[in-house]
Amino acid sequence: MIDNMRKNMKFILGIVVICFVGMIVFSWGMRISGTGGQHRPHFLGKVNGVKISYRQFQQSLRRVYQQEKERSGAEPDIDRLREQTWNDIVRQILLSQALKEEKIAVSNTELITYMRNNPPQFVREQKALQDSSGNFDFARYQQFLDDPATYRNSNAKQFLLYLEQYVARSLQLQKLQERILGTVKVTEPEVREHYVDQNEKVKVSYIFAGPDMFRDSEVKVDQDEIKRYYEQHKQEFREGEKRRCKFVVWEKRPSVADEEAVRVEAETVAAEIREGANFDELAKELSDDDATASKGGDLGWFGRGQMVEAFEKAAFALKTGQISDPVKTPFGWHIIKLVARKKEAGEEKIRASHILFKVEPSQKTLETLRKEAEDFISSAQKEGFQAATKARGLEIKDTGFFSKDGYIPGIGRAKSLVEFAFKSDPGEISPVYENRTGFWVLQLEEKKEAGIRPLEEVGADIKRKLEEEQRRERAEQTLEKAAALLKEGASLEEAAEAVSLEVKTAGPFSRSDYLPDIGTKNQFVSAAFRLQPGETSGIISTDRGYYIIKVLEKHPIDEKDFQAQKEEIRKKLLSQRQYEAYSSWLANLKQRAKIVDNRHYFYGE
Repeated sequence: MIDNMRKNMKFILGIVVICFVGMIVFSWGMRISGTGGQHRPHFLGKVNGVKISYRQFQQSLRRVYQQEKERSGAEPDIDRLREQTWNDIVRQILLSQALKEEKIAVSNTELITYMRNNPPQFVREQKALQDSSGNFDFARYQQFLDDPATYRNSNAKQFLLYLEQYVARSLQLQKLQERILGTVKVTEPEVREHYVDQNEKVKVSYIFAGPDMFRDSEVKVDQDEIKRYYEQHKQEFREGEKRRCKFVVWEKRPSVADEEAVRVEAETVAAEIREGANFDELAKELSDDDATASKGGDLGWFGRGQMVEAFEKAAFALKTGQISDPVKTPFGWHIIKLVARKKEAGEEKIRASHILFKVEPSQKTLETLRKEAEDFISSAQKEGFQAATKARGLEIKDTGFFSKDGYIPGIGRAKSLVEFAFKSDPGEISPVYENRTGFWVLQLEEKKEAGIRPLEEVGADIKRKLEEEQRRERAEQTLEKAAALLKEGASLEEAAEAVSLEVKTAGPFSRSDYLPDIGTKNQFVSAAFRLQPGETSGIISTDRGYYIIKVLEKHPIDEKDFQAQKEEIRKKLLSQRQYEAYSSWLANLKQRAKIVDNRHYFYGE
């Protein structure tokens, strides 16, 4: 058995290398170039003084990238994975620091007992520790731990060292969680309240008056009212400092040479298929259509009008089993194979497969675009931004004013460009900024210091706000007339008719249900459960408008059903509160931490 372990040790150590040592650095990722004197720090981030190196981050990112790609079979969203990886690394550092601060230790007895009786999943997945059916063999694992030869083998010892560290860390985190969550409780009244919220129900009739009932012509706001509101609420219009830039962009579009290279590749593959190569296997290997590649390019059955024109024309012209010449569509170049043809309800339908070759900018094209952007900067610094742009036939665009939140209109989230804008003087030119859509160069155009926005900028917003307030007042006045009639003895239907409103019904509904045209867990719902059948409310205000309701039916809870479900409800509430408590503790830990995030220097985020 130990001999088998030694033979398989390279495989076993694969998981150690992945989980513990990490993988080699890889080269994809957006970046800021060094042009223009942009200084890039020596580390990607820092958490309470603990540095995160670029290499360490790339290793983790590649691991997550590969796992996601294997799981989904599609190309992952690299921006999302980059954010996920950052958050994971920050969290692990904070947890390690918390374990030290809380002085949480694990004894040898605890470690050995847990390791022997609760082998982690990555151990269970090792083929050397599985039986002939591929199931984890607990006896074989115990034998591996007990055999003296295990501890004389350097590879096996390294594996066990990692296993001990992994289990020790898991036990420490488990103890930390128990300490954090030890005070989280759920009481019997809380369980009952949850059940009642879900199961006690009420049915009502109601009338509603909202601001949307009144046309623009029915509300009037003059300039004096707008000015008066502005003077009385100036602090509402205070804003931080802002910047405005003009920019040019070199979009990442494939060149004529890129287009031709993909066309030639498609023609070469089509020729291979005609000479006997397997279409399905090549589709799985080469197709850029993530939705169909794993199925050999199978598109299923479709009729006319379901595909883009060029694809449809080529596909319907084929004979069964025939392969098309490469076909160009907005999606790229396609090789199409007609699988079958049939008539369905008088309509001709075909089943086809395809291999898609997307046309994307090559590395050479991207390097050319970057070089053009860098050359533009050199010219702009000598001749001026406007002149350099005109000489190259480029279009200048304007960002408008933007704040420090990281978002620039026309470009998107770009921390490094925001940093450039807020540290530079008007006229200064940025380094080349690269993201997934292009290469960008900015010139700072104007600074706006922090202060109160002028009336000219906010007047239209104030007018809309005052008009909305007038509409709500009109709606409330309408229901006040109805409420007065109800006090005089009129029915809800009579009062509604007198003010030209409609009586509607809702329910039966619980406190947690969502009600169309009403909402959820608001004043309407609260009032409905306070009233008894036959009682009518006063005017109820919500963010949608005003209501008067009358309770028609009330359905109490089933006590026997509550008794049968209460333990399950308690467990669910406890689990939810524990999750919330742990998330809150972790968020607080992160908020108190001193975190330096330099990702934008490395990826152009």
